[in-house]
Amino acid sequence: RSLSATAFHSGYKLRSAHHLLLCIVAALLTAVATQAQSKSPLQLADQYFAAGEYFTAAGLYEQFLHPAKRVKTSGDFPLISRRRRTGVTITNVSPAAVLYKQAESYRLAHYWKEAETAYQSSYTKNKEENIDALYWLAVAQRSQGNFTAAKENLTAYLLNGVTFKNEAQQELNTLQFIQQQTSRPDTILYKLHNVPASSGTGLYAPVRLSGNQYLVTSTEADSTRKDGVNPYHSKVYTATLTGNNFENLQPVEIPIADLLANQGSATLSADGNTIYFTQWKLDAGGKLASIYSSRKQANGWSTPASVSGINAPGTSNKQPFCSADGKFIFFSSNR
Repeated sequence: RSLSATAFHSGYKLRSAHHLLLCIVAALLTAVATQAQSKSPLQLADQYFAAGEYFTAAGLYEQFLHPAKRVKTSGDFPLISRRRRTGVTITNVSPAAVLYKQAESYRLAHYWKEAETAYQSSYTKNKEENIDALYWLAVAQRSQGNFTAAKENLTAYLLNGVTFKNEAQQELNTLQFIQQQTSRPDTILYKLHNVPASSGTGLYAPVRLSGNQYLVTSTEADSTRKDGVNPYHSKVYTATLTGNNFENLQPVEIPIADLLANQGSATLSADGNTIYFTQWKLDAGGKLASIYSSRKQANGWSTPASVSGINAPGTSNKQPFCSADGKFIFFSSNR
């Protein structure tokens, strides 16, 4: 065989092998994409719930309970934008059970008002199946300061509930302690107010900066979303306290290398030049949190650095708070 014929034959085999490899990769990608698109909101919600992405899971449970009348080209959850065309049907799942899972999602995300509504609906739809919803309903009500309703539901749960009977009794004891403390004569020296956010989403970990300016943490939907990635992330914001309402939330632009990570629970050093905050994400082992610091610069904040004296290997550390004299940082840890 001539040299040119041999070269042609070898090149042909290489091109054929390359073409075959491309076909295999394309087929695998198509299969994965089809599988993701074929999952119902309920299946995706369960996956997000298992991963600890509770707020996203709650929204997906809502999509299952109240599906849209028509398919939208874009939405809060890109993973299921074509679910009507290739979606699978979930059978033998009661709305009461899904409501209970949605309520659990809101509770674990600390959205107490939404959790209360979902627990109430779940219990009303099936009082025998979801008797435990009555206990968690009371917890949600207590968390919002509705002590009378919480006491009534705890008393009712203690008559019929089993799973959380000890916890329900402890909750009842907590309510009695609250009533004792709020009846003290020195309670006239202060007042408790519910301080909502004007954005309509929950916020937590407020830290006063100066005057009516605060650092807060809130969960918002990202403006840039990717398929298969949770569109909701926690970030640090500044907020103005006007009356009893946090307004004008503005993101604190702290550089972040990992777009899947969350930032929150921030505190400022005594001189105001260093911000300490929690950065966390989910991995195969669960939620891992570390404390980072960033220095104020002329054009914003420096690239965050892990606080080595706090973040011991194999531990999760979060919620830093600087003392007024700047000598100590208080934080929580599982060490």
